[in-house]
Amino acid sequence: MRAVLAVSEDLEDAHRVLAVADEFPQFVIPALGVHPDRAALVSDEEVAGVESLIREHAHRLGAIGEVGLDHRPIWNDRARSRQAEVLRHMCRIAHEVSLPLSVHSRGAGKHAIALIEEESCSHRACLHAFDGRAVFGERGAELGFRFSIPPSVVRSRVKQKLVPRLPEGAILLESDAPVLGPEAGTRNEPANVRIGLEEVARLRGGEVESMATAIAATTGTLFPRLVTLGDS
Repeated sequence: MRAVLAVSEDLEDAHRVLAVADEFPQFVIPALGVHPDRAALVSDEEVAGVESLIREHAHRLGAIGEVGLDHRPIWNDRARSRQAEVLRHMCRIAHEVSLPLSVHSRGAGKHAIALIEEESCSHRACLHAFDGRAVFGERGAELGFRFSIPPSVVRSRVKQKLVPRLPEGAILLESDAPVLGPEAGTRNEPANVRIGLEEVARLRGGEVESMATAIAATTGTLFPRLVTLGDS
């Protein structure tokens, strides 16, 4: 493993992630953002605090994240509106500091794609663990989005339908540990990224190592600091 992109969910978590990156400066690359699950709960002042940290540490960040939308049934219209408002803030600061977005979009794939397109960030956004319909994934890829595939692709029909319909240059891999592993209900580990790679190659009818080379190139394009630090 070259390096880890460690995302945060709110202001308190951002400080923790920065502390871990300080402890392991040649291995952990921090990403700061406001997760949609937190967006409906935090104040404007806390969002501004995260933005301030992003500006202060932009030189060492790998991404703005985790950000996005989550339209699970428990969220009401007010919460969804707040999520969209905060996501727009995150898109705009991503423009300001020239960093890519790591995007959560559970149950809200087409909505996240539309909002980020409006904010002109689609060419610098990765939709992590995308659970939307493949047709929305295709549309996202046309706009320039990348899609990171977790090891759960071996058991997810949604992701198995998505992978063959994406262009090669739109595919990334992720662990999303400790969840989304190859076996439901068991703790996921970063080493399981290899399992995801093998399944992606199988679904696309290609060789594992050539797929790994293509994904590494895409990773370097979207997250250059991740690759640069890992090679240092």
